[in-house]
Order: sequence, then structure tokens, then C-alpha cells
Amino acid sequence: LAVGAGTAAVVGAIALLDWRRDAADRSHLGRFVQDVIDGEGPAVIGRKLDANLGLLVDAPVIVVAAVPLIALAVLSLFRPAALRLHGLDRAQAADPVLRPLLLACLCTALTGFAVNDSGVIVPAVALIAGGPLLTAIWAGIWARERA
Repeated sequence: LAVGAGTAAVVGAIALLDWRRDAADRSHLGRFVQDVIDGEGPAVIGRKLDANLGLLVDAPVIVVAAVPLIALAVLSLFRPAALRLHGLDRAQAADPVLRPLLLACLCTALTGFAVNDSGVIVPAVALIAGGPLLTAIWAGIWARERA
């Protein structure tokens, strides 16, 4: 919960800093702040939600895959032993930076999902980037334990 609140605060601060730039130089976050000021915030959120839901409805396999993957990601971060993910448990014990890194990746993926029109793609890219990294970490630990 604290990580989520911290993430929201950082994204909000970046959005406000971006909003202070010239209108032509703003990113979508700065433009969103201006939309909220102009009273268009709910319309923008509705449009983004509609775009994301449209992607989910057009490809329901995304929902079928996403729900268990998110649940697995959360459980593996907080209770790896409960899922018998002993390799992840050992990896987190061997490298104390791993758990915060994975949590940051999960928060980034969920934030990207929430704020982008094509947000369902962001968690997929996070899996593409994070999957090989985790595989390499587990393989390294496995090799060290076997040596």
C-alpha cells in the first residue's frame, strides 16, 4: 500500500512538473493535468478506460492470462515459499535488491496499464523484459548450488 501511494505521489509530482512546461512541450501527463484543470479529467479517464477495455474485450485471452499472472506475481513477491517457489525465495535471500526491484517492476507495469491508452501492452512488455532476467538469476543460483 505504501509503495502504491509512493508511486502515485511520484507520478503526480512528475505530472505537475511536466504541466509547468510550455503547452507545446508537455507530455501526456502534463496535458492530463491541464485537462483536469479544464474539467475534462473524467472524459479523459473515460476515454482511456474505454480504450483499455476495448483491447481486453477484443482479446479476452488477455484477461484470462492477466488475472492469474498478476495474482502469481503478487503472491510470489510476498509469499514465495507458500507457492513452493523456493528458487525465488533463495534468490531474494541471496540478493536483497531483487524483491524491491520486482515490486518496482510490478508497480510500473500496473501504473502503465492504468495511465496509457494501450496500457494492456505495458505489463506484457514488463514480462518480456523481466522474464529473461529472472530466468538468468534463477539459473545462476541453481548453478552455484550445484557446484
